[in-house]
Amino acid sequence: MFTNLFSIQRYGIFLALIGLFCSASATLPSEKPNDANIKTALVYAISQHFEWPVFAQTDSFLIGVYGTDAVMDQSLKQIEKRIIKGRPVKVLSFPELHNIRKTDILFVNYNRNYEIDKVYRLIKSTNTLLITDRYEDQQTVMINFVHDGNNKISFEINKRNIDEEQIIMSPKILLLGGTEIDIRELYLQTEKVLELEKTRVIQIENQLKSKEKELNLLNEQIDSLENNIQLQNSVIQQQQDGINLQKKRLLTLQDSLHHISRQTESMHQLLDSLNQSLLHGNSEKNALDQQLAERNKEVDMANQKLDLLYGSITQKEKILHQQVKEIRYLRRSRQIIFTALILFLILIVTVLRSYQTIRRKNHQIKIQSELVLEQKDELLQANEELKVQKEALQDTLEALQRTQDQLIESEKMASLGQLSAGIAHEINNPINFISSSIEGLKVIMNDLLQIIDKYNEVTPENILNKLSEIEHLKQKLNYEEVVSGFTLLANSIKTGVDRTKEIVNSMRVFYHTGNTDQKQINLNKLLSSTVILLHNQLKGRIQVQTHYGEIPKIACHPGMISQAFLNILDNAIQAINGTGTITITTQKILRKEREYIQIDIEDTGSGIPPEIAGKIFDPFFTTKEVGKGTGLGMYLTYSIIHKHQGEITFESESGAGTTFQINLPVQAT
Repeated sequence: MFTNLFSIQRYGIFLALIGLFCSASATLPSEKPNDANIKTALVYAISQHFEWPVFAQTDSFLIGVYGTDAVMDQSLKQIEKRIIKGRPVKVLSFPELHNIRKTDILFVNYNRNYEIDKVYRLIKSTNTLLITDRYEDQQTVMINFVHDGNNKISFEINKRNIDEEQIIMSPKILLLGGTEIDIRELYLQTEKVLELEKTRVIQIENQLKSKEKELNLLNEQIDSLENNIQLQNSVIQQQQDGINLQKKRLLTLQDSLHHISRQTESMHQLLDSLNQSLLHGNSEKNALDQQLAERNKEVDMANQKLDLLYGSITQKEKILHQQVKEIRYLRRSRQIIFTALILFLILIVTVLRSYQTIRRKNHQIKIQSELVLEQKDELLQANEELKVQKEALQDTLEALQRTQDQLIESEKMASLGQLSAGIAHEINNPINFISSSIEGLKVIMNDLLQIIDKYNEVTPENILNKLSEIEHLKQKLNYEEVVSGFTLLANSIKTGVDRTKEIVNSMRVFYHTGNTDQKQINLNKLLSSTVILLHNQLKGRIQVQTHYGEIPKIACHPGMISQAFLNILDNAIQAINGTGTITITTQKILRKEREYIQIDIEDTGSGIPPEIAGKIFDPFFTTKEVGKGTGLGMYLTYSIIHKHQGEITFESESGAGTTFQINLPVQAT
């Protein structure tokens, strides 16, 4: 509850702080507070909410500035006219990293964000409060300025890093618009990144294991091929031995053939002698002819055997040649596989080196980008100096707009002030309900603890006696009623928590009226949340009837639309004297070939007199007594509806009530 009250007040306190600081500035008495003035005011205000264990210097409170920003340096110098922690302030400028020395507060300009990690390590354990400007890494910062879409400046607080420096922070710093960084969320994000990296490492390890398996398989195949080659070599050796044996047999046959040839020559010689002696007798001639024919048959058979041996030798030589080719092919395959493995390893090394090179280049590009940004800032500053006359006119326009915004903001703060007491009362009821239920739970827990203590006294030796005592104690304490009472009180606490949660969720939408982000919102739920905020004003005398139709979600600023609904409902409540009824109706309509959400808010109040009906949307027009209204409620409502490209009209009859009708487009153009 206290945090929400701080949120309600922090904008007013923050604007008042800036106003006081700027009014005290001697050099810029009539100009608007720029970013540097606002940051300077925040540095001064933040310093009031911290306690240092040891100061950097006993006679002065030191504020260091690292970086080159002439506007910011000049603005921070204004703090030297003030007192912090009972000491005069001295602002020191550090143009380079090696110039930094011990200070109580060190402010790092935006153009030095790329060196925050080095600065953080340099000042670690020196009891120095580090203030940064729009630094993205929330884990390193202590106090970090942030800019929203409206160029409003707030700051983030990393309490863990501040505690490590033994600097004590006051909770009241949240009134200045600060928000604590969710360390658990940062830790979870880091854990997610680590898990992703671990997953990548596991994937790479699995890939390496897969490659190792493939390499082992290839080695096994190579070993198998080597074994096959050895087996083929042994087969070739056997075949070579067979060929040598065949050669030996061939030589033997050649010797036999040579011997037969010599015998043939001897036969021819004998034939010649027989021819010479042919005349001696036909009988001898026939016998010799028969012997010669037989010898010729033997020669033919020997020649056939020789031809067969030559054919067998030729076939063996072909088989040997084919096997030699296969061996050469296996050797070439092995060389190709080995070469492919070497190329794969070279590819991996090349990819790793390329990755490292890319990382170095990315770092260089980042540094160059930051240098380009610095040059861009310098060019923008030079360009601003050339457009002084144009800026003077724009300053006048912005001053008028700022005045209008301040008036609108004051209306918002007034609405918040009116709601605070009622909301506090609404939250107090369920909290009291929870508190009384907790007291009942304490009594029940004491009874249950007595029974548990008895159970703890049970041992194998006394189990029967103790069980009897436990049963007697249960009867004495009415155990069944205790258990049913526990369930009843637990349900009561849950009801109180749900009611508190409902109120807080309704408050969350309204308190973020400064949020410029559009969201897809169901207007039925937004109306219900707004009614809950006004429950304390309705209770007991005004009944709210709702007729919600089936409507689609629309893109809008939830806080602004809730502010508009609140203003209309608040006026309706004030218009009802005594008891009455407020009726809220929503429906989707089609008009001019465009879909709209129509919201009708009808009350049974006193109505709007005709003479003032044309003025209710005018700024500063009010029918309330002096001091009870700003006259900006309906003007703000009209502005919000038209900002969302919608329309707002009303019908009223004096003494018979008023009906406001709001039409919001489903799809904005």
